[in-house]
Amino acid sequence: MGFALPVFALCLFIALMANDAQQRSADHMRLSLQQYLPAQLAADMLRTAAAVNNWRHGRTVADGPVSPAQTGMVPVPDPRIQSVIYSGRLWVWVPAAEGVYSALSAQSVTSALALTVSEGRLRMADGTDMNLALPSSVTEGSIVYLN
Repeated sequence: MGFALPVFALCLFIALMANDAQQRSADHMRLSLQQYLPAQLAADMLRTAAAVNNWRHGRTVADGPVSPAQTGMVPVPDPRIQSVIYSGRLWVWVPAAEGVYSALSAQSVTSALALTVSEGRLRMADGTDMNLALPSSVTEGSIVYLN
């Protein structure tokens, strides 16, 4: 009977330590996903642009949406990524998503082609208006890679 209290205290201590370790693991996983997902989405945007440009090479392509199936992309990129040929330019974009613009800028080596849509206008990182008409499906806050 004299060992019950120390054993109970030891079990309580172990349970608290396990809970703390589980919480730290969950926080670490959440932080990893916050960093990984934007980077993966940005990489898929650049991969999509490369695939569409390769597919377009040597073809006359009319304006309109371009699907991953048309280009033969494997694996298929994130379904949030949209691409369209509009006025002869390739537009690849995703709706506003935290961290994607900075990941896209970093992965494209701060390319001037990494843009955002603000106030209905396509803008560079410094806010300069690109003075280009937007395809109708590109919405406010979208992150755009223009080619």
